[in-house]
Amino acid sequence: MRDKRKYRPTGLYRKIEESQLDGRTLTAKLVRRLTEELRHYVEVQTGEAPTITVQILIQRIVYKHVRLSNYENTVVTSDETAEAQHYVPLSNSLRLDLAQLMTIIKGDRGLGLDEMLKEASALIRGLSDEELTLVNKIINKGRKE
Repeated sequence: MRDKRKYRPTGLYRKIEESQLDGRTLTAKLVRRLTEELRHYVEVQTGEAPTITVQILIQRIVYKHVRLSNYENTVVTSDETAEAQHYVPLSNSLRLDLAQLMTIIKGDRGLGLDEMLKEASALIRGLSDEELTLVNKIINKGRKE
């Protein structure tokens, strides 16, 4: 007989959006606390309140962090690795968002398209043949979808 319980995605596939979070849950409290701490950090470092673009960046950072933490908890407790292929790209995305936030805090204008392309080509040149093959597969898979 089929289990009638509602399927609830875990790990990276668990959607975490402010409108869906019950304010009493640990996740909601964590999201609020991290958001407040990052906003306060930006305010202390820059001497002014975060702009709307910085607030959006902070929100992205917080939600990515929570999704990655959920995935890590899922792997530790159940040895489930089905989502592993999404973990590294999301981790890298979080890293880049944090780097962009630090760039904004330092007062730099951030990377332009030319600088981003130069940085990407330098990274690609440093990859092994196996890593390049994997990157190409990922890129081609994204184009097909």
